[in-house]
Amino acid sequence: MSRCSSQATSPRELIEQLGGASAIARELGVTPAAVANWATRDVPGAQHVAVLVLAVQRGVYWRPPGWPPSLQLRWYAPAAAPAEATAEGFAEAAD
Repeated sequence: MSRCSSQATSPRELIEQLGGASAIARELGVTPAAVANWATRDVPGAQHVAVLVLAVQRGVYWRPPGWPPSLQLRWYAPAAAPAEATAEGFAEAAD
C-alpha cells in the first residue's frame, strides 16, 4: 500500500498534479514557461531528482524516464513519510 494519491502518466498530468507550471517553477527556481515546455518536451534530466522529490512530497507517483522502478519505490512505502524525501536521499539511492 502506498501513500500516493495519484499517478502521473504524462508530463502534462505531472504538471497539473503538482499544482501547475507556476507553482512548480517557484519551487525549482525556473520560469513557468520552462515548466510548461515539459508538456511537449518532457522533464529535463537535470530536473529529474528535484521533480521526483516534489512528486513524492505531494503524493504523486512519477518515475523519471529511464529510471528503473526499484530506485524510488521505497520512498512511496507507508514506512517513509513523503515529507522525508530529499534530493540527497534520491541521489544516494541511485548510487
